[in-house]
Amino acid sequence: MATTPNFDCIFDFDGVLADSVPLIIEILDRIVRQERGFEISDAELRATVGPPFRESIARLCAITGVGTDDPIVDEIVAEFRGEYATRVHRETAMFDGIDEAILAVAQHARVSICSSKPRPLIDAI
Repeated sequence: MATTPNFDCIFDFDGVLADSVPLIIEILDRIVRQERGFEISDAELRATVGPPFRESIARLCAITGVGTDDPIVDEIVAEFRGEYATRVHRETAMFDGIDEAILAVAQHARVSICSSKPRPLIDAI
């Protein structure tokens, strides 16, 4: 007789289950460095991955002297989200072996996924 798991295991999506960072960085690099000429480091660009996206972009803009309420913040967010939504399902892969790992954990725990991404993007990946 199967027993109900008595604890939860919550996985973060980006960088834990899915190798989503390369596409995010590629798109942001083009938008903020190549198109807008922001002088930011690779580390500053990478730090945008994970936290709520608009807040991350506002912080990134602040590094360059652009106000966090400047309309360019929302322009960057909109441009990124538009391109990302069209590419994410074919250019983001789950890490090798993650399916098996989740199934193994699910034998002993309730498994959940945490992400600030909208659910349709998670489902598409």
